[in-house]
Amino acid sequence: MLIAKSFLIIVLLATTPIEKAFANFPEFFGSAPGNSSLGNQPTLSSDDPSNGFYAPALMSFSERTSVGINTTHVMNQFEDIKNIVIENSTNSSLTGADVNIGDANTNYSDTTMGALHASLPLAYENAGHLVFNIFTPLGNLAEVNSGDAFLPEYVMHRARYKRTQVFVNYVHPLDENWALSLGTILGLQAGADIGTQATLTGVDYGSSGRIKSEVKPTLGASFSLAHKDQSSQTFFSFQQEMKSNLRSEAVGEISDPVSSLFTIDIESMIYFDPHTFRFGHAQRWGAFSLHTMLEYQIWENYQTPVVRISNRGGVLRPSDDYEKTEIRNILIPKLGLSFQLASDWVWSLGATYRQTPLEGDFSGSGNSVDLDSLTGATGIRHQRQILGRDVEFSSFIQYHHYYSKDVKKSAGQENGDTGQKIGAPGHELGGHSIVAGLGLTLLF
Repeated sequence: MLIAKSFLIIVLLATTPIEKAFANFPEFFGSAPGNSSLGNQPTLSSDDPSNGFYAPALMSFSERTSVGINTTHVMNQFEDIKNIVIENSTNSSLTGADVNIGDANTNYSDTTMGALHASLPLAYENAGHLVFNIFTPLGNLAEVNSGDAFLPEYVMHRARYKRTQVFVNYVHPLDENWALSLGTILGLQAGADIGTQATLTGVDYGSSGRIKSEVKPTLGASFSLAHKDQSSQTFFSFQQEMKSNLRSEAVGEISDPVSSLFTIDIESMIYFDPHTFRFGHAQRWGAFSLHTMLEYQIWENYQTPVVRISNRGGVLRPSDDYEKTEIRNILIPKLGLSFQLASDWVWSLGATYRQTPLEGDFSGSGNSVDLDSLTGATGIRHQRQILGRDVEFSSFIQYHHYYSKDVKKSAGQENGDTGQKIGAPGHELGGHSIVAGLGLTLLF
């Protein structure tokens, strides 16, 4: 058992520094303050480069170079999960119906993200724009965390969005009212090949090993089509599904002092971005604007990030794959309002209802949980000139309410034996997130 745990730690440490793939921070919290305050959808400004995350084609209606930077801080607060079964005979040396009682960790760390947005017109007339949207955690490039293999885990929040992500699009006008874009999303695949010889006490020579690790880029496609006139904009966009898997093979020899060989595969789908379709419309009436968007996400290829170990030969046992996750595709409606308070001040309100892609009541085997959520948002933008340049300052705050769910674990252990499941007798799911951010946009 000690040797198996040691090899797993080695594999994860070997691959962690180069694995940059979780999921989509702006999908949850918005690409910039102006978008976040509208419930995570585009503003009506053709000069706003953060709109490029939702529908890059909207940038075709600007003739200026624009650059935006922003920072966002996320604070999660989930209900405590205490006095549940944390060990039974399926994950420990306990036998029969014996269990250990304890708590699950729901104290997820805060996250601070930075973003850079740019819309760069090409040199010659009507050649279009290049649009860049880059998101990254501040302080590191990514956090890899598959979560606990057995205890309840909010799999969309532990580390799903804590990674660097890059969107690049080429935008081209079709005429004065229509434009389209084609682009790509950058993802990475990581893997490792590890060979070891582990010796225990009683043997005259020490342990040794080798590690070979590699990372490969993967690209996903994106497309958008937009129509804009003086008082409205309408768009359709598509982002391709993106996966990032951590795969490692470990080949080892244990001298105890009798030699035993083993070969195992270790795999985890660390992040998953679904196929995403967006349709949005915004309309302005004087100082008032209404923004609507409907998002459809296809999750049928999703796997939870639990680490799975398979035995390809030797003395180590593979993982017990008891979790049976029910997956559904989801619709996400969004509504936003904005008001021109003065010539240089805009106040916005927004709301988003997000279904969880994980169906069921979580009463069966498995530790992965998620909840439906309702998000309310507000923010303010201020435009002014500094040193002859148009500058916009922006800020926002969001409150994400996660709908409570009372989980009652069904009878029997995960393997069907008499006893209690991990997480039994039950627990309450729920909580909230508070998100706030600041932004600055420069126009040239």
